[in-house]
Amino acid sequence: GYENNWYTGLRGKSKSLNLEVFRINPKRIFHEAKTEGRRSIDDGVSAKVITGYLRKNYGQNDLSIKRLEYHNDHVDSMLKLYKYIQQLIREKVRSKNTIEKLLYSSMPEILSLKGERYANWFLELLIKYPSKQAIQKAGIQNLTKIKYLNESKAIELIESLKVSVSKKTGPIEAMVIRERARDIKQLKSKIDTLNNELVKVAQKSLSTQINLLCSIKGIAEETAVPLLLEIGDICRFESGKNLVAYWGINPTIKKSGDRNYRIGMSKDGSSIARAVLYMAARNVIQHEPYFKSLYHKYRSKGKNHSSTMGIIMAKLTRVIFGILKNEKEFDAGVDSFNQNKKENLISSDQVQESGLDKPKRRYQKNFNQAPISKREYRKRKKEQLCPNMDIP
Repeated sequence: GYENNWYTGLRGKSKSLNLEVFRINPKRIFHEAKTEGRRSIDDGVSAKVITGYLRKNYGQNDLSIKRLEYHNDHVDSMLKLYKYIQQLIREKVRSKNTIEKLLYSSMPEILSLKGERYANWFLELLIKYPSKQAIQKAGIQNLTKIKYLNESKAIELIESLKVSVSKKTGPIEAMVIRERARDIKQLKSKIDTLNNELVKVAQKSLSTQINLLCSIKGIAEETAVPLLLEIGDICRFESGKNLVAYWGINPTIKKSGDRNYRIGMSKDGSSIARAVLYMAARNVIQHEPYFKSLYHKYRSKGKNHSSTMGIIMAKLTRVIFGILKNEKEFDAGVDSFNQNKKENLISSDQVQESGLDKPKRRYQKNFNQAPISKREYRKRKKEQLCPNMDIP
């Protein structure tokens, strides 16, 4: 971020000085230096690499003239608020991890009653009664005064602590538990408040884009705003595949000889964007019939849940790109039409001319005199015994 002052200043004087100012992805420069065989890097070498990259790619991708048209100070301000909220979320996670370790050593039985999340009643319980002795001394009558902590849950809590295997909670441990619980409660309230403020501010300048994304059942304003801030200007991307790669959802495959190593998602982009998109994918599967049918389609083909969620995330990203690019609300029929159009693009005559109807082995017949690996030898042997069987 130290380059922001230079970037902003040069952008402001670009017309008067006849300059074209770009912000280049540093990862591209890093790989450019690797391709040139640069082992040592200093300012002079970096300048040469950047100059060579500019010469080869000027007018394309991130050095396109279209990139100069996008600049919105209001969106930049929202992006700073969004990053601050993400920082608070990380602090909340750290506090949760710390308090969970303390509870595991002082009263582990209480962890099974809190559920998946730290609910407000659970945090209030730890603030008022941060030790095993304090909870037992409070009794059912005082515990039920806490909102959403009913009598049956209070009885279960007290009975479980009577047979606890943990040691006695000391005053210092109790104080740390109380303060951590207060931190989590304050952070939760602060995050919720700032998220609401972010949505209100975004509605002033991004209302059209927010409404377009909310046309997908399962995506609300709280999800649409972070996605739009992560995207920036949709004109930066030439296709939906570029946006998929930008968020690191694209699959990466390593292949060497007759062995394939499937790596999975590249995860090169923003982890925050992938986290938001994952939750959006879960919601659209539940509420949007089109995505729900896609999920069951791939599950029926033998894909596990994680692989299917990756497919849905990539599909949702391409749909988001199409919606923002064409400025039209989501219509499942349009996507289905595009899929059928792609399948029917190659006619039977074209298939025969291009040779796509050749046997499974596309390139040449087996030549047994060439040296092959043991894996390939076993594979060919199985093909001879069972020629009609599909062998991976």
